[in-house]
Amino acid sequence: MLSDDMATKKARTTRTTDLCYSLATRQFSRLLGRIYQKHLDPVSISAGDFAIMEFLSQNSEMTMNDLAGELVMERTTLVRTLKPLQAKGLVVTKPDPTEPRRLFISLTSLGEAKRQEALPHWAMAQGEVEQLIGKSVAEQLRNGIDTALKANRHS
Repeated sequence: MLSDDMATKKARTTRTTDLCYSLATRQFSRLLGRIYQKHLDPVSISAGDFAIMEFLSQNSEMTMNDLAGELVMERTTLVRTLKPLQAKGLVVTKPDPTEPRRLFISLTSLGEAKRQEALPHWAMAQGEVEQLIGKSVAEQLRNGIDTALKANRHS
């Protein structure tokens, strides 16, 4: 049997973990990662790879800093993430002719083909998430995340 102090501490800890946005988003992020990876494994890319290829597909080329900003990722982390994509010939980097320290990243034709191949797999992952939590909840979650990210970019 728990002492009164232990019961109070357990109740407070349970309540805190039940209410913690950070913990809940980390747990959900791990779940999402498993769902997306399960669906993207057949095309040999990660969800992060897919996101990079999507941004590059929508923008003919982006600077390293711009892409890192869109991904809400540190530039050094992006550099490490890009290396396997470059090795596979899916993306290329080139220096800005006016500022050699600035790099432009673009999707290759092979990268675009891989992105097209991955799209139906990504759509299946999206569908699984919507089935898991409901389409309306998924859309509300996405909208809330967008709102928070936009507010943070301007602060």
